[in-house]
Amino acid sequence: MNEENPEVESVELPESDQESGEIVSGKQMKPVVFIVILVIMLGFQVSSSWLLMNRVLEDNPYFPGSAPDPEAGLYGILHTLDGIIINPTDSNGSKVLLVDIGFETGSEDVVLELQKLEPLLRDNINTFLSAQRLPVLTDIRMRDLMREKVKEIVNHNLTSGKVGRVFFVRYVLQ
Repeated sequence: MNEENPEVESVELPESDQESGEIVSGKQMKPVVFIVILVIMLGFQVSSSWLLMNRVLEDNPYFPGSAPDPEAGLYGILHTLDGIIINPTDSNGSKVLLVDIGFETGSEDVVLELQKLEPLLRDNINTFLSAQRLPVLTDIRMRDLMREKVKEIVNHNLTSGKVGRVFFVRYVLQ
């Protein structure tokens, strides 16, 4: 009986192994089970990492491991527009974006046309980029969308072919 409260009975503890201090009535996790669980978890992590790197990221055309589609004929020759300076919409003149844009195509005719259309392309790209707000220009996730829009702008003006990929060779926001 409990000395402080006579109505409460004492609680008996389970028997324990005196030498090891472990409870005899409880179950002990064996080291083999722990190792098996650890190996299964590591195997899952390795397989999911492999799947992510080889299946998901490989589909991204800007992932360095992937090559452009050779049948499209829109690769191999690069042309750049250097030194496009943009004053973003909501920066009030305090921020400036300096960008060099590379265009990849498969035809010399397209490169010659890009050179002829350079003032028009600079103006259209400058109008598009300067209309963007700072959160869009600073968000790395928006770069693919901006590349696609720049590609649409350029391909809309071309008559001798198309641009396959667009690269932001230099992208500095200060």
